[in-house]
Parts: sequence; C-alpha cells; structure tokens
Amino acid sequence: RGVEKGRLLYTSVHLLETFEDSDQDFFPGSGSSNHSDAVLNFPLCPLWSPPDMLPHLPRGRLAWRARVQEMLAAVEKFGPSLLLVSVGFDASEGDEGSTQDGIAGLDLTHGDFEWSGKEIGRCASKCCGGRGGSVL
Repeated sequence: RGVEKGRLLYTSVHLLETFEDSDQDFFPGSGSSNHSDAVLNFPLCPLWSPPDMLPHLPRGRLAWRARVQEMLAAVEKFGPSLLLVSVGFDASEGDEGSTQDGIAGLDLTHGDFEWSGKEIGRCASKCCGGRGGSVL
C-alpha cells in the first residue's frame, strides 16, 4: 500500500561518487538529486575524490554540518509528527569502512556526531513534541 502524499518525508545526507559503470558507484543507489517532494538528498563529495571530479558537491566535515542544517530546515518545513533517524558512524575520521587508498570518505569527529544529535533533538522538539528515535 502506498503512502498518502504529504505524509512521509525521507531525507539523506550521504557521500556520492559516480562512475560510468554504475556498479562501481559509492554508494550504489544513493541519490544525487531529489527524486520527489518526499525524497530529499543532500550529497557530499568523498574526500578521496579529486576536487575536479564533482566540483558542484561540497566536501568534508564542515560541509557535512551545513548539509545537516539544510536537511533539518527541510524537515522543520515539512512539520513531521515523528522523527526517525538512522546514523552511519562509518563517516568517522579514521573509519576503514569508508576509506579508499588510505583516504577517508568523510572526516567526522565525535564532536560532529554530538552536535548533530543536539540539532536533531532540537528539531524534534520544535516539530513533533520531541517524539523521535534513532538507530544505527
């Protein structure tokens, strides 16, 4: 059964790197643009990519924070009654799971995750009476 229009919003802040062979994309199936009013993507260029590969995409932890703020502004505008969050800690600096040739895809610190948790909590309090949860 489909979701009634305007009832669900999916947002994603993620690394995006594309190749001619889409099977090599990082992360395959992730979005580079918004698919609809209900699916909003906020892509970042991986740090391992040459700056000229995806010059239109921001990179690094400060760009990630800006993308999170953009995403939360969209969430606040949507006005959810419940906020569910899935966080991938593979964006942490030094995590081998998102490293290519010894270079990390993103360089988030514990402070970045703490900041995002507070920002998400603030958004949930403002939008939906604090109703929300997160999963790994």
